[in-house]
Amino acid sequence: MRKSREAKRKMQVIMILYGYLPIDTRVLREARVLTDAGYDVSVLDLDSEIGELPILRGVRRCSVLRIPVLKRTTIGGLLLFWVACLKYLIQNRHSIDIVHAHDLTGLPPAFVISVLRSRIRLVYDAHELFPEAAMDKLSFLHYVLFLGLELICSTRVGWLISVSPCNLRTLSHRIGATPFLLLNVPDLDRVRLHFGHIPRWRGLRDDSTIKIAYPGHIITLRGYEKLPEAAQILNTNDEVEFEFLIIGDGALLPELRRMVRERDLENHFTFTGHVSFEKVQQLIVECDIAIALYEDTWNNNSCLSNKIFEYMMVGIPFIFTNLIQSLPLLEMVGAYTLENPVSGGDIANAILSLHSNTDRMDKISKTGLRLVASRFNWAKESERLVKAYRDIQKEVFGW
Repeated sequence: MRKSREAKRKMQVIMILYGYLPIDTRVLREARVLTDAGYDVSVLDLDSEIGELPILRGVRRCSVLRIPVLKRTTIGGLLLFWVACLKYLIQNRHSIDIVHAHDLTGLPPAFVISVLRSRIRLVYDAHELFPEAAMDKLSFLHYVLFLGLELICSTRVGWLISVSPCNLRTLSHRIGATPFLLLNVPDLDRVRLHFGHIPRWRGLRDDSTIKIAYPGHIITLRGYEKLPEAAQILNTNDEVEFEFLIIGDGALLPELRRMVRERDLENHFTFTGHVSFEKVQQLIVECDIAIALYEDTWNNNSCLSNKIFEYMMVGIPFIFTNLIQSLPLLEMVGAYTLENPVSGGDIANAILSLHSNTDRMDKISKTGLRLVASRFNWAKESERLVKAYRDIQKEVFGW
C-alpha cells in the first residue's frame, strides 16, 4: 500500500549550487531534463545580482543567500552558504528523496542532511577536480584541506557524476560510488528554442579586420594575460587589422583592461562584460576565429572543455591549447592547437596562419557542426542522466 502511494507522487530532488542557476548552463539543463522526466526539482543557489532571468519548464529556484561576486571565493561566504542550505534542508527533510550536490562547494550540507536522515540519497556531480583546482589556483595546503573534505563527505555519496573520462576515473578511485559520465555538450533544443535555428559561422567577414573571439569567465590559468603581448606583435604588421572580442566577466578583467591600456592597444580590444549564453553565440559567429588558451594545469588537463563543444556547435574555426584530455577531440575536429606554455608570439602566429588557410577553416567548421549534430549534443547525453535517476528510483525506493 505504501509503495503504491509512493509511486503516485513525484520524487523530490534538491540540487545545491554555489552559484547562480540562470547562468549556470550545466546545472540548469540537468534540472530541466529531470523536471521533464517527471521529477520535482528545486535548486538551492545564490541570489543573483544580475536581475531575474527566465528558468522555464517548472524548475524551482530557491536562492538561500546573497553574496557579492567578489566575495564568493572567500571561506566565510562558502560557510554562510552551507549554513543557509542546511537550514532549508532540515526544514524540508521529510519530503526530500535525493540531494544532488553540484561540485564540492555544494557537497557538505548534502552530506550532513543525509547523515541526519538516512533515507535521503546523495548524488555528487563534480564539474571539476576541486582539490586539484584549489592546488592550481591557491596552494598545496588548500588541496589537502579540500581533498580531506571531499573524502569525508563522499562516505555518504551513492552516485557519482563527472564531466570527463579522466575526472571520472580519478574520482572513482577516491569515492566508492556508482559512477557515470555526463559530458558538457551543447543543448541544441534550447538554442533552437531561443533563435529558431542554430547560429552558424558564415565564413570570413567581408572587411579586412581579423576578429578573434574569446568568451568565458575571465580568470587566471586561461591565458588571458598573453593576449596583450599577442596584440602588440600583430600591431607591428602594417598589413593586418585585428580585434580581440573578450566576451564575459571575471576577477581578472580589471587587470586585463589595465594591461591593454598600458600598451595603448584599446583600439584592438572590445570588452562586452557579462552577456547571456544566447548572446554569446551571436557574438561568436560574427567573428572570424575563436580561441581558448587554457594553461597546463592538472585540472585543465583532466577536464574535457565545454568551450570546444560550444565552438563546434556554431562551426567557428578555433585555436586551442593541447590539453591532454581535450586533445583527441581537438584532433578529431582539426582545430589549430598550441603547445603550452604559449607566448604572445605563438598566439599571433596561430591567428595569422589559420586566417590565411581558408581550406582548413572550412574543414574545422564543417567537421565541428557534423560531430555536434550527430554525437555531442545534450539530447543524447541527457538520456544517461534520466536513466541513472530511473535506476536510483528503482533500486532504492522500489517504484
